[in-house]
Amino acid sequence: MTEPPPKPALRSVTIALDVLDSFLRDSELGLSELARRVGVTKSTMHRTCGVLVDRGALERTVTGKYRLGVRLLEYGQLVTTRSALRTQALPLLVDLRNAIGETVQLGVPSGGDVLYIERVEGLGALRFTTEAFRRSPVHRSSAGKAIAAFRPEVAAARIKAGMKPYTGHTIVIPKMFLDELAKVRERGYAISIDEGELGLSSIGVPIRDRPDGDVIAAISTAGPTGRLLGDHESHHVRLMLNAGRQLTNALAAGAYTLPRQRRAAR
Repeated sequence: MTEPPPKPALRSVTIALDVLDSFLRDSELGLSELARRVGVTKSTMHRTCGVLVDRGALERTVTGKYRLGVRLLEYGQLVTTRSALRTQALPLLVDLRNAIGETVQLGVPSGGDVLYIERVEGLGALRFTTEAFRRSPVHRSSAGKAIAAFRPEVAAARIKAGMKPYTGHTIVIPKMFLDELAKVRERGYAISIDEGELGLSSIGVPIRDRPDGDVIAAISTAGPTGRLLGDHESHHVRLMLNAGRQLTNALAAGAYTLPRQRRAAR
């Protein structure tokens, strides 16, 4: 028995959501291209975009195209703020930053990218405050590799979307990428060396919803290659793996309280 066609109101909601989904791959799109991708007439798309613009979900550009609006950023900030994962991870990220000294961040999968939902800036001069570092393709980042190694659909999404080179060290060949993910699964952590920016490296570890559960996120630490790796690499890897286990156990238990070290008596 076939299901009845959706009611007009529900169809409108579906079209609106399909419009927003179209911007997952492109930052700006014209009316005709949106209509083609969603599969509706230009007149229907014009009405839909008009409503989305009025509500702040879309914006018109100077060229007459559309892009995502700031209202969605507000929604995203609410989701991030209220995220149980972010809330439970933050105390650990702070202590991990204090132990390593470099920037520490929490990322979740988003298509073929890793989306950073929390970041604690490092103690040094290097900071990651620009929006360019809010999202990163999984093939160039340690957090992305740590997720993609255990989430085949994330790896597949990145290969399908393309593996753009950012430096001469970026992995851009699918087979090499899959081989690298196999190494991540074997050793339990990922490393990105000068792959997104020369002189900048990172170490990432997967986060599961329970010790034997699914990988849902990753934490990574990023900083100058010489400070993060080399003589310091094994120490930093141990700290990251331990933090990953702590956060995984905390998520399984439903809460995270970081034990504080007592100060030495003077």
